[in-house]
Amino acid sequence: MQLRHLDLENVNILPKELGLLVELEALSLSHVKWHGPLLQHVEFVTSLTSLVVNNGESATEELDVLTDLHHFRALPMLSSLQLGGPGLLFPRAFSVPPCQLRNVSSLHLERCAFEAVPQSLLALPSLTSLVLRHGPLSGLPDSIPSNRIRCLDFSCNEFTEVPAGLASMPALETLSLISNPLCLSQSFDFLAGLPSVCSIRFGYELVTSVHRDLAGLRCMSPIAGFNLGTLWMAMREKVPKCSLYI
Repeated sequence: MQLRHLDLENVNILPKELGLLVELEALSLSHVKWHGPLLQHVEFVTSLTSLVVNNGESATEELDVLTDLHHFRALPMLSSLQLGGPGLLFPRAFSVPPCQLRNVSSLHLERCAFEAVPQSLLALPSLTSLVLRHGPLSGLPDSIPSNRIRCLDFSCNEFTEVPAGLASMPALETLSLISNPLCLSQSFDFLAGLPSVCSIRFGYELVTSVHRDLAGLRCMSPIAGFNLGTLWMAMREKVPKCSLYI
């Protein structure tokens, strides 16, 4: 039986035998020390659909993964790409054509220089789920494909309010702003134009104030078979499993 999922963590050398795993579908490399091109041993494995590269929370070595990706044969097959670590480099001239990442629907970037992320990487044609965690973000990136995004996760950033730009995302279903210095003193009327939203997570630990009209969510149109007003009232009545978290 061929190995389909491989998770390597805290290893010093990537084994050359990785190239023999011709049916490998998911590869995760976490806290891995390497020298030279990171993906050279798996660049000919064309069955990969999920790739995770994370060089840790306090890594000091710089990692130029995106340049390596240029030689990665499985790019057209990838549906999920996760990159993370403070040493992660984004070259100024992003050499991977968007058409090579045409099937990536889930992009997860964490603990890296978001300001250097190539705009073409955030505007991938099939992108529906975007996670940008542990960074200095305080607003929506301009290049997000607003008409297709279903899931946004901006946890552990610098948002002080829920971005009104969400009003241009009709397909949005879930939003997470956990661990942001939020001051929820704004009006939430713009959420009324998001018919697909079914889950919003703010994270109460850093919320400094809440708008007294937040209960106005009761007036919103039905959302995913429910009504945000119902979810709000359910939260006040301590009914479990509501989908509005504050």
